[in-house]
Amino acid sequence: MKIAVHLAISKPPFPELDATVQDGMSIVNHHGGKLVYLYPQSKFIKLPKIMCGIHRISEIKFLEKNIDIHHIFSNELYPYPFLRFLRKPIVYTLVTGLDGIKVRKRQSAILKKVAHFTVSSDYDKEIMRNLGYNNVSNLLPGIDISKFSFDPCEDTSKFILLSASAPWTIEQFHSKGIEFLLKLVTELKWLNIIFLWRG
Repeated sequence: MKIAVHLAISKPPFPELDATVQDGMSIVNHHGGKLVYLYPQSKFIKLPKIMCGIHRISEIKFLEKNIDIHHIFSNELYPYPFLRFLRKPIVYTLVTGLDGIKVRKRQSAILKKVAHFTVSSDYDKEIMRNLGYNNVSNLLPGIDISKFSFDPCEDTSKFILLSASAPWTIEQFHSKGIEFLLKLVTELKWLNIIFLWRG
């Protein structure tokens, strides 16, 4: 089974550092198929969301001859118009939460083409069901622990905490708990924190 993995982003400068790109590459490497970035990679072209994927529609339609499934990764529940042109089954993965989501009737008509949705929490699954989508699975985020190793702790007088949830904005220093961790490390002398951030 070959899969066309569509990412609703432009190609990042370092794709291997992006969690969603890693998931897409893993699917293509395991099943075969192709990774497609739906936004053009240009500092000068900023397409409106409604045009996402349209500039690649002939390539995508040609790709359909050699794949079995389309798998869309999106950071929101959005009825991308290019979905109308797809003939093979569509899986639609939402990579962020769905708080405050609203779907208009015109939009839901496009999204009815989707064979299956995946979300990352029971909370989001319930939101999708309340919107009228019952073809939803909760696929919890995972980490390939085979890529990690550890050494037993010889010095138990200190504790090292690894934090890998990077704040992308000043506001996220609070919402992701970074401010709390920084305060904690000043109060607990035995605590050390390693922040693992991209970039």
